[in-house]
Amino acid sequence: MEDSSNRGANLKSLKNKKVAHKADEKIGPKKSSFKQNLASKFSQIYALLFKQKQKSSLFELIDQLVGSAQNQGFVSFEAQKMIKNIVNIDDVKVDDVMIPRTDIVAISKDADLSEIKNLIIAKEHSRIPVYNQNLDEITGFIHSKDVVKFVGSKDHKIKDLIRKILYVPHSMRITDLLLKMRSSQVHIAIVLDEYGGTDGLVTIEDIMEEIVGEIEDEHDVPDNNIYMTINKVNDHVFRFGGRVEIGKVEELLSEKIIENKEVVDFDTVGGLVLAALKKVPESGEIFKHSSGLIFKVLDADMRSVKLVEVSKDEIPDLSSES
Repeated sequence: MEDSSNRGANLKSLKNKKVAHKADEKIGPKKSSFKQNLASKFSQIYALLFKQKQKSSLFELIDQLVGSAQNQGFVSFEAQKMIKNIVNIDDVKVDDVMIPRTDIVAISKDADLSEIKNLIIAKEHSRIPVYNQNLDEITGFIHSKDVVKFVGSKDHKIKDLIRKILYVPHSMRITDLLLKMRSSQVHIAIVLDEYGGTDGLVTIEDIMEEIVGEIEDEHDVPDNNIYMTINKVNDHVFRFGGRVEIGKVEELLSEKIIENKEVVDFDTVGGLVLAALKKVPESGEIFKHSSGLIFKVLDADMRSVKLVEVSKDEIPDLSSES
């Protein structure tokens, strides 16, 4: 009886192995390879989490894993990008996503309801900061839905509608700000500089866009914003708006502009030009960067750099302007 029982167990084990083998055949070499890679990566991630605790190595492994999954068709490009954004979000600061001071749309506390109504219609913003004398004295904000309640009324002033606004340092992590916004139920914050003045503005939408990408609502109308221009002239020459990030330029030109150990106080093409020339340039000024790239200012005003032509080889021909 015991021999018969052992033979039955062996037959059952052999049958299970055959079933498992057939299952692997159905999975195919593509999925089987990915599964092996997945297991290998997770074992490395486990080691980093509970043994070495090396953050950079951990993120590199996750990046490799997601990239492998995307290459084999298991993860969409959009999902891959979102996962990478989530993995790296802990390093993103408020000043990386804020709207700069020069672009803030605000209104004086002494304005009347018709003025705020006209501003909301013109700019199509749902939240408008309110200031005393200037942008360094923002006291709160007005929500468009509060204004709608009193349209046509002559008995209410802006000060009656002002809501609380958050104040945060530019070095604050956006994950911490997101938690602060959730707990306070205030979805707009003024970013302060080191002297307590207004450096910029950030909304909960700006934070979410850092994870999921650009969010366009039904009121957004695409426009040709010169500051965000990216135009390929040929394989060696590109034109970039002043607010295009340096990382994007490096990616498109396959050139390293800022070395990893280099400490700089700018993130955009315009900031690089200002730092290199140590002044606000005039249109037509040209300089050669330490990376070997040639920068030519195509458009600028008294306050900012609007459009720059970047060449990999030689000084851009003046006749290339359009």
